[in-house]
Amino acid sequence: MSKTLSDHLYNGKFFKLLVNETSKVVVKKGKIKFERENSTLTEGEKSILKMFEYLNSLQEVLKDIEKVLFFLEIDTKKIKKVYPGLQADEEYYKYHFENYIIRIISLQDIVGKLGNILYNTNINDEKCNGYNFTDALKKLDHKNHSFVSAILERTKHIKKVRHKKLHKGEGEIAHLKGIIFWDDLQKVTNQNYDKILHQMSAEDLKAQINSIETETIEIIDLINEFFDNSLDELTKLLCVTNN
Repeated sequence: MSKTLSDHLYNGKFFKLLVNETSKVVVKKGKIKFERENSTLTEGEKSILKMFEYLNSLQEVLKDIEKVLFFLEIDTKKIKKVYPGLQADEEYYKYHFENYIIRIISLQDIVGKLGNILYNTNINDEKCNGYNFTDALKKLDHKNHSFVSAILERTKHIKKVRHKKLHKGEGEIAHLKGIIFWDDLQKVTNQNYDKILHQMSAEDLKAQINSIETETIEIIDLINEFFDNSLDELTKLLCVTNN
């Protein structure tokens, strides 16, 4: 990966401006680090800092996904040398693909929380997510709800799997469907299989790893599309903050 996932996030104008304005608040107060609840802050400044916190949360999720991609690329033979407790390759890949599914859905909820502040939709922060934030924008008849809806639509199929996994302890990992882990099979059958079969499965697996990286970037692009179309809202907030 030549660019990090955070680099893709910073392709958007909104997040660049948010970082710039956050730095201004910090410099203005003469402190490098302070709490949002600091009594010297205006309400606008508190909002800027809260949104910056959620920007950091977005980046943390993206870093976690980068770790998933990194570990998926490692040959499991190397993993078994340092973790002999790993009994099966399928177990290893299933764990990391499940991790991806859990992480990627977090993005839409963070978008909802950040958007809740930006649009002043007054949803309880702890209960705010991508869905009720979208509903709030629809009630306000705000055209930008369609951009958030696009994020939710893009991740809808993943959310269903995540829900089954977290609430029922089940859920098929579609990425692994049809991939045969020949090393695992050899242990069970005590047979050796042709190298070409191992290679074909490795290529299928690589394609699935590439697909989740591509999917993540597409979701980041949709997030940027929403927030870049929300620059007017940020400008309004900045006018309040700077006055």
